Formats: sequence, C-alpha cells, structure tokens
Amino acid sequence: MEQIEEKRPDSLKEGEDVWHKKLYDWKKVYQFGAEEHLTTDGEVLNQIRRELLQVCENYFSGTTAYDGYKKKIPHTVKEDYMAGETEILGTAQRLVKKYTQSQKFRYILVKRPWLRRADRRKLQVDLLVGRIRKLEICVKRKDILGMRIFSKEDELDKMLTEVYQKIKELPRTSNSVEGIGNKKRSSWKNQMTLEEFIC
Repeated sequence: MEQIEEKRPDSLKEGEDVWHKKLYDWKKVYQFGAEEHLTTDGEVLNQIRRELLQVCENYFSGTTAYDGYKKKIPHTVKEDYMAGETEILGTAQRLVKKYTQSQKFRYILVKRPWLRRADRRKLQVDLLVGRIRKLEICVKRKDILGMRIFSKEDELDKMLTEVYQKIKELPRTSNSVEGIGNKKRSSWKNQMTLEEFIC
C-alpha cells in the first residue's frame, strides 16, 4: 500500500488535492480499466479505496471535514471486477477469429515445425504463436484479464507481418519440407551394404 505521510490540520489544502487525485484515479479505473496493471480492475480499485481511507485518516482526522470525506469513499468492489468486460470479450473473440483464419498465420503454422529452434526464437515465431494461442485459451476460459493482456491488435498485426515476411525470405532449402525429406531418403539409398562392399 502506498504510504501517505501524516499531516497536521493546517495541511487541509494539500489533503484535498491528494484526495481528489485518488478519487479521480478510482473513477477512471472503474470506467475504463487499468490496462497498465497485470491484475484485475477490482484489485486496483480496492487498493485505491484503502489509500483514500488512509488519506482521510492522515489529513482530515479530528477536523469537521472528516465525516464528509469518509462518506464519499467508494464501496469495496468484487476482486474479479473488470471494466468494459463485454467490450473486452467481443474484441478478443474477433481477434481470435481474425488470426486463426489469417493466411499469414496459417502459413507460419505450416512452416514452424520445419524451422530450427534457434530460428524460431530469432524470428519470434514461437512468441507470436504463443500469444495468439494464449488469447484463444483465455476466450475459451472466459478469462477477461488474460483477454485484455493479449488483445493488443496493433502489436499482433505488426508482429504477424514481420514474422511472415522473415520466414518468406528464408532460403528454400533451410525450411522446405520436401527438400529435407528427399535429402534423407536419397542419402540412405546411396549407401552400400556391407555385403555389397565385400562382393
């Protein structure tokens, strides 16, 4: 919890400024959510509420303003509360459909098993696939917080285009399924058996 220093009654103006800022923060999170936090909005709101109580005690205790400010403190909300839950779910569902039906993403999935692990890491293939798969799982589980974390459309679009382009630019021999298979088969066929060598 953020510590608020105790103030004397002559600091009422400063107390009012701190109070109004925190109350504004609470209202903003309640309406729009706290995307910068990797926790539910409910947890953030209840943390701000505790800070408002602390401000009330430290700045207004023993003054006539105390009761008025205490009455304005918002009620506790459910820990799993998320602002804009319906919009978050709708966006996540749309993105899952968009990416799973994308020709670029399908191409990446086909090529992925034939890329070396070092290349997958370097080209961020696993990172991209992992994010889209996690978003898909969050939608299935109705995990609103997870959906909000992974529903970064601009970021995913940029990453998808970059990864797709990098894979397309790779030399064909390094990631060609047919080429690898033929190479293995031909090298095995051309080897002589011990009996053939002796004869």
